[in-house]
Amino acid sequence: MSIPFILRDDDLSAYTTPQEIWDVYSGLIDRIKVTFAVVPFIDPRGNHFCDGRGTTTEPIGTNQELCYLLRKWAREGMAEIAMHGVTHRDDQGPEFGRNQVPPLHPAAEYLASVFGTPPVTFVPPHNTFSKEGYLAVRNSGMSVLGSIPFNFTTRPLSDLSPSAFLRRRIYFIKAGTGARYPFPIVVNGHAELSCYGFLKANGLDDLRRALNFVADANGYLAIATHWWELRDNPHLKRALIDFLDQYGASLRPVLAREVWQATLPSMNS
Repeated sequence: MSIPFILRDDDLSAYTTPQEIWDVYSGLIDRIKVTFAVVPFIDPRGNHFCDGRGTTTEPIGTNQELCYLLRKWAREGMAEIAMHGVTHRDDQGPEFGRNQVPPLHPAAEYLASVFGTPPVTFVPPHNTFSKEGYLAVRNSGMSVLGSIPFNFTTRPLSDLSPSAFLRRRIYFIKAGTGARYPFPIVVNGHAELSCYGFLKANGLDDLRRALNFVADANGYLAIATHWWELRDNPHLKRALIDFLDQYGASLRPVLAREVWQATLPSMNS
């Protein structure tokens, strides 16, 4: 059995140094594929991961060395550039959890101009959507790699398929507490796939538990982390390496866009 394995890494921005990303992924990038959730125009207000490195909104393209590294890995098939909000400004609550959200199209076009291909994956800051935020992303055509509540709070009735709701309920009854739905859901031309969090408190145990849930269902294993957590907690990187050493033979690393290509016929037309 080969389980598709997606690793999502959030919060890359103009204030992230290429050396930090290289240090985190040295010894790993040749063993996995990474869907990097990149902030197009980082606004450092409220964002601790900027480490006080600036006070102004900065486009990702101003960090030429980081963009070069990401483009190189993307060309080699080891990385994908996903869109992680527009500014990720945090001092007013999650950016796409508000009633008014920033326009997506200009930011998506900007990412395409920097990295050479338009983003097909969106990761909401803090995994949080208001209904307005959800609709903005759904209407953009981008698919979502993240855990979105399947209810009236975040989506209109037309996006609550009874059959999808029933499949999810049956799965959760069987799987039990802590499970994430391990299959893509197709909603109005885009897809959604939930992720397990990779937390510093549990490390390897988190990964093993997620793998057990997914293996029982023969689904997708999607893990979400942050580069700065891997930087600040070396035991997390060690846990990821140990996980690959122990279970890598049963995993098939894939990018989020490869999941969408297998799920959405429109992406192959």
